[in-house]
Amino acid sequence: MIRSISLATIAVIALTGTARAQWGWGWGFGGAATADQAAAMGMADLVNAAGSYNLQTSEAAINLEQARSIDLDNRLKGTQTFFQMRKINTESRRAEEGRRMTSEEAWRYAQIGAPKRVTPYQLDPVSGRIYWPISLQDPKYDEYRKQLDELFHQREITHGNAGFEVFTKIQDTTTAFLADLKKQIATLPSGEYVNAKNFIESLAHESRFPAA
Repeated sequence: MIRSISLATIAVIALTGTARAQWGWGWGFGGAATADQAAAMGMADLVNAAGSYNLQTSEAAINLEQARSIDLDNRLKGTQTFFQMRKINTESRRAEEGRRMTSEEAWRYAQIGAPKRVTPYQLDPVSGRIYWPISLQDPKYDEYRKQLDELFHQREITHGNAGFEVFTKIQDTTTAFLADLKKQIATLPSGEYVNAKNFIESLAHESRFPAA
């Protein structure tokens, strides 16, 4: 708040200047020859000081208001930027998500990624005999092959009436077979590994369908 110097203060300083002139104070200091001159000079000094003070106070108030205005502008710009970025992110996510997939489309895409069904050259539809590829005829896989041979034979001769128990055993055996095969990924040629993996997955997938 800008403060002004009261008239009483001015009067005190003026009287002080008069007294100094009457009693000889300040003779030769400041050039005042009479009490009136001393009072006038004191008044002038006081006015100058008051004016300087008021000017500096006014400038300080202006600077403070400018600083507040700049701060408010920065906050406003920051808030606007935040909401603009959020809007852009929301629109980008919506564009990426696109429309919802229908159940028919979801089924079709699932079929594309699903393993292929075995052919009669891989699984005999009458006896259930499995024709194992060379890469899976290693003796370390004997137990897996034996179990799956028996399970698919049982499945075929019962025309799929072996039930859920056989299906579950096929799934468990093929899962363990794949895990063991994966340990050999560094030693098998890439082509043989992929063919062996696809063959086991096709057996697991085939067990989901009715027997021939």
